[in-house]
Amino acid sequence: MSLRTRLSLSIAALVLVSVTALGIAVYNLVGSRLDDRTDSELAVQADALARAIASAPPGREADAARAYIGGQALAGSRLLIAQVPGAATPISNQSPLLVDHSEDGPGDGHDGEEAEEEEEHAQIRDLLGADPGYSTIELAESGDLRLLTREVPTAAGTAVVQAGEPAAATEQAQHQVAGTFLLIGSLTVVAAGLLGLLIAARTARPLERMAGRATEVDAGRLDLRMDEHTRVGEIAALAESFDRMLDRLEASFRSQRAFVADASHELRTPLTAILGQAQVLAANPEPDPDEVARVTALIEREAERMGALIDGLLQLERIEAEEAAERPGPFDLAAVAAEVVAALPVPQADRIEVDSSASVTAVGRREDTIRITRNLVANALSHGRERVLVTVGTGTGEVTLTVDDDGPGIPPEDRERVFERFARLEASRSREYGGSGLGLAISRELARAQGARIEVGDSPLGGARLTLCMPSGAAGQ
Repeated sequence: MSLRTRLSLSIAALVLVSVTALGIAVYNLVGSRLDDRTDSELAVQADALARAIASAPPGREADAARAYIGGQALAGSRLLIAQVPGAATPISNQSPLLVDHSEDGPGDGHDGEEAEEEEEHAQIRDLLGADPGYSTIELAESGDLRLLTREVPTAAGTAVVQAGEPAAATEQAQHQVAGTFLLIGSLTVVAAGLLGLLIAARTARPLERMAGRATEVDAGRLDLRMDEHTRVGEIAALAESFDRMLDRLEASFRSQRAFVADASHELRTPLTAILGQAQVLAANPEPDPDEVARVTALIEREAERMGALIDGLLQLERIEAEEAAERPGPFDLAAVAAEVVAALPVPQADRIEVDSSASVTAVGRREDTIRITRNLVANALSHGRERVLVTVGTGTGEVTLTVDDDGPGIPPEDRERVFERFARLEASRSREYGGSGLGLAISRELARAQGARIEVGDSPLGGARLTLCMPSGAAGQ
């Protein structure tokens, strides 16, 4: 079921429930008001008849009742009855209703007619013998009768006065109200359904346009945007969120394509060098031993570079997949710096100075921090001329590992670009000089994964300064 249909049916159902509840309330209210008005009118009539009988001279109560009842210009079918001591029969404005044929003799033998007459006689007895107060008596001819019974003390005994009104008028009024509400309610529900269809159509139209645009995007047109301008705030917010998602998706695809292109180039270059040198050796049936040694060394070097490149790609994949095998914890950052420098070959280690006089506790992943430190030191060694300085220190709520070199430095406009994959600056485009371009990218991802960061600045030595900032473990000691 479409959104348009669901909205239309929901609005129509809501209006139907509201109209039905209102109709029931009005129906009951009309009946209650009419019943109250009927009871008030019956009380007026019964009290007036009772006063006429009570004020009559002794022995003249029946005459006073007949005079009052006969003097009422009653419209409709209202019933007045007076049962006065000394009167042979009840006095009423509808005497034929009270005639009891039970003493007329035996019936004509028809059991059905006898049963009907007996039922009428029982109803008359119930009417005349009703308890004081309001009651409802069922009569065969006129249906339900609303009856008020009063007792009136007289000199000859207790008289009984009754005033009654058929309930048919109230029921008819209620039926008219029900019919009117049924007609008006039906028209209202139909109108609400049509209005709901219009509202649903206007509401769903932007969503349909967005769905069509999403289909085009799914077909590969990532440059498209929703650009949905509507007064419905939720739909506008949805369109903006979708556009932001497309922006990120398009940027991700661009980055992925660039990454694949760069990775292909980086892998193709050593493969080409290996293949070319192998072909050189293959072309000479008796190669010179020195040439063989040179080619072998070159192939080993290119193979190592390919291995390092593949390892870097695998590290980036592991970081992005959040497959860290080590849980964060406290460790000595100064010990990490000393361990990394001690593992370097002698020519490289001789160029590095370590400035750390005491242990500095950091919180993070120790093995990942070792990889970061190696990459930062390798970057400084490859770009620095003679000196590299590694400093471990503390700051406000964090600890730092700073690597300075005396190389060409990093211009301010390139300090963010150096963390991109396969990024090389103009001064270091050579693969021999600049490395694979993955070290700093891996370092930043490893730092982010453990809540750390890497900052780039100018070194006092004249080159670049790369600073690893990590949470301090001093507060938890």
